[in-house]
Amino acid sequence: MNQVDRIRENAEMFEQLLERHPDAIQSVDSDGHIIYANATASQLLGYTREELLGMHISQLYAPELMSLVKSGFLRLQREGELSVCDSAMLDKDGQRIAVEIRSFAIYDDRGEFVRTFSIVRDIRSVKAMHDRLMHASRLAAVGELAASLVHDIANPLSTIRLAGSLLQEELKLVQLQQVDPESLKTSLEIVDTAVNRIESLVVQLRNIARSDEDTPQVFDLRSAIRDALVLVTGKLRKAKVKHELHLPETSCQVLGRESEIEQAFMNLFSNACDAMQGCDRRVLAVSLAGEDTADGRRWRCQVADTGSGIAPENLPRIMETFFTTKAKGEGTGLGLAIVQSILRHHGGNLDVASSLGQGSTFTVLLPALG
Repeated sequence: MNQVDRIRENAEMFEQLLERHPDAIQSVDSDGHIIYANATASQLLGYTREELLGMHISQLYAPELMSLVKSGFLRLQREGELSVCDSAMLDKDGQRIAVEIRSFAIYDDRGEFVRTFSIVRDIRSVKAMHDRLMHASRLAAVGELAASLVHDIANPLSTIRLAGSLLQEELKLVQLQQVDPESLKTSLEIVDTAVNRIESLVVQLRNIARSDEDTPQVFDLRSAIRDALVLVTGKLRKAKVKHELHLPETSCQVLGRESEIEQAFMNLFSNACDAMQGCDRRVLAVSLAGEDTADGRRWRCQVADTGSGIAPENLPRIMETFFTTKAKGEGTGLGLAIVQSILRHHGGNLDVASSLGQGSTFTVLLPALG
């Protein structure tokens, strides 16, 4: 066999490997048009190979993801490699498919970008398992929070009961035509405020518990942080922890599942509270700011406590699943692992800095929208 035949045989073998690969494989040119798709890609997306070839990659993604797709394509051309843990493509019928994508850039001899080579993995079954874990964790969080919110709900109820007694007395004055309109108005406002407070707490608990939020939505990160802080207020009060909140005045938009981000911050706030048990100074400081990076703009939120800190030998392991330094029965070791999982599914990350006796600072990084 001569060299030409050997090259042809190797090329045919490589093509068969691509065609039979269990993951979808596609290649996109510098203009974003598909120039190669294997049989798995055709099966996954419901298009024939002929339909896929020449199609623009933007036709395969949901509209709300396009800004991330465009920025990711530019980053891939610049850096040569890109991994996306949680994305969603649209099949021919418009149905969303949860996918994990790993892409490589191919350059010519002059170093000019020519095309991409992407491996697209269907992670719908993995995503379903992830969602069940998130839901179970949220329900556990709701159970813990419900106990800590008894005080927050009992206070407005007592206020309503007192206002109701005042209104009954004022009703007697109405019958005697001695009613004070301003007094009636004040009593009704007190009732309205207390009811709104209870309603707000119930809505927040329901939002944390819900599991049907499949489609990423645009939301204000500040709202997720505030709501998470409200939900742990009872625990902070019981542990005598003061909190400081520093948020921008303008909207901080992100794309994702707000209930999951709220859950991530609830876990961080709750852990910070536990870390400060027995400490003389107990302060939870939360700050949020934007920053520009080579990959685009992102939000940096720091959650700092004045707790006992984390031992150096434990620091590399604190985000491992089931690793915990808490006493038996006080922790599962899932809290930080779940936070990290949530953030990575949103294209973000979690960093930590800590010193024994000096407290810890957890930094949440999330891509900004736009």
